[in-house]
Amino acid sequence: MKEAEYAYRLMSADEVVDVCRFVNSVFDCSVAPLYTEKGRRNFKEYADPGPMVSRVRSNHFVLVAVEEGRNAEMTGVIEVRDHCHVSLFFVDPDRQGKGLGGELLQRSLEICRSVKPDLNELTVNSSPNAVEIYERMGFEIFRKEQNINGVRSTPMRLRL
Repeated sequence: MKEAEYAYRLMSADEVVDVCRFVNSVFDCSVAPLYTEKGRRNFKEYADPGPMVSRVRSNHFVLVAVEEGRNAEMTGVIEVRDHCHVSLFFVDPDRQGKGLGGELLQRSLEICRSVKPDLNELTVNSSPNAVEIYERMGFEIFRKEQNINGVRSTPMRLRL
């Protein structure tokens, strides 16, 4: 069977609803069970098209991965704030562990460095189930897990 090929690009304005739908779908099956009802609600408010559009207009960018072919199915999303903090990062569960997330991260780092050539670290507040994944990508924990408004996360950084 042929290995899937992916296209990586900045989110277009007409994709914001699909991006949020994708993010919420992966969140629901992978992360939501680890959060309280309040945490799930807060996440859903963040991963909504209106707020996402506002963030992209100010200080965020969203990079998407799409499987090439007839369906051009969305397979991964990374959102970065201020060219130094990962605020959303989701890969389709069926495609995890195949390098797609690492490629999204590397491509987003290229964008960050093009804007901030002196960037020396990228941070993220990892969900509990993604800490090991971030560690495999080179991130390290720099503070213990926190719970802010029901959203559990571990502050991590990638030193560049």
